[in-house]
Amino acid sequence: MDRDTPIVLPEYIAAYLELPEQLGIKRTELSRKSGVDLDNLCDNSRPYSLNEVLKLVEVSLKELNMPYGGLAVGQQMRLTCHGMAGVSAMAQPTYSECLQAACRLCEKAFPPFTMEYYETESTVGIRIIECIPLAPYSHFFFESIMVNFKNILQFLLGKEYEPDCIAFPYAAPEYEKIYKRYFNCKIRFEAEHCDFSVSKKLARRELLLANKGIARMAEQDFLKTVPPINLNYLPKKLRLVL
Repeated sequence: MDRDTPIVLPEYIAAYLELPEQLGIKRTELSRKSGVDLDNLCDNSRPYSLNEVLKLVEVSLKELNMPYGGLAVGQQMRLTCHGMAGVSAMAQPTYSECLQAACRLCEKAFPPFTMEYYETESTVGIRIIECIPLAPYSHFFFESIMVNFKNILQFLLGKEYEPDCIAFPYAAPEYEKIYKRYFNCKIRFEAEHCDFSVSKKLARRELLLANKGIARMAEQDFLKTVPPINLNYLPKKLRLVL
């Protein structure tokens, strides 16, 4: 698997384009400048390559003149952008199991990252590891994912709840203060990995939308839509070991 292999589901492309389009940047213009075919995106089941995704991110950020674009895009993303994987996650019995489902399914939808669920004495969380280089736009993806996860937490449990801590594997950017617009929790930079953690007490809370039958069926339906190469990518696992 490399940057030219089609592995990214079109739902994510549509999610990344929502903010530029809301701000008046036409999809046809983004397509022309990036060289990425966006015709009939909503009806298209063809996955996109990483090179196509990165080119779209490059053009979008340039057009927006917004270095913190990952944070803004993440704010626009909804649980629905994850398709049936999102449905399966929100139908889990508890928030902890929701995070475990996210680890299990989301890395199949977006293979450049692998996701690991972990527990400490007082917290549980997701650790996100970049296993296919996304430079120079790694920040964009980490930012959008963390904001999206925070919003999903509040959608499932309530606006009054916040993560325990969010960590980023890079130095604080020049626009560090803008992070406070999106996160009302502890933020760490220059961490070993990108982490999203919540207290164990919060993680044990039952989800109002819990339904094991729906969760199971949604996961099965999701796996039918994933490109076969995403399901069991052995070189990705070997790269992590190395």
